[in-house]
Amino acid sequence: MRRVQQEEVSWVTQGLHNGHAIRFGSFLPAGFAEYLRASTTMPRPKIALIQVHEWLARSLQDYTTTAKDCVFLFSCSWGSLLPDLEDPTHIRFDGMECLGVAGDLMQIEEFSVAPTLFWPKDRAWLVVCVLDTDVALAACERQPAEILLADQTFDIRRVSREELFE
Repeated sequence: MRRVQQEEVSWVTQGLHNGHAIRFGSFLPAGFAEYLRASTTMPRPKIALIQVHEWLARSLQDYTTTAKDCVFLFSCSWGSLLPDLEDPTHIRFDGMECLGVAGDLMQIEEFSVAPTLFWPKDRAWLVVCVLDTDVALAACERQPAEILLADQTFDIRRVSREELFE
């Protein structure tokens, strides 16, 4: 794992509105062909969300050229549940504090909690965890979206970018 540079994060935070409550959908930048909402009805949403994230990572890894170099941001609100991250970068934006590291996409399977956001260096897609729920949001191109929508592992549906702000 390596430290995350602030400039690696700035593209995600450009759509945020300072001073307003965070809408997790606002972390998904405009310009992607598809926006998806994935969830599970499993009990214990925090554990289930890790499984949703692992499934998304496995499903999306073939749709990036930089699966070995992905950014993971963890909300500091996880507190003592945060994974043991070696030398993380402290990142603060729009009232939210995160710890950031970068590494191989499939290291996601080693984390004790779901990252709040994660994406590959080439920005081919992005996944956002909606904290304290069993919902993950994803932005990607049409082909990976079709693969995700055809899979019945979790409840996944298309959403408009406008719905992300509701």
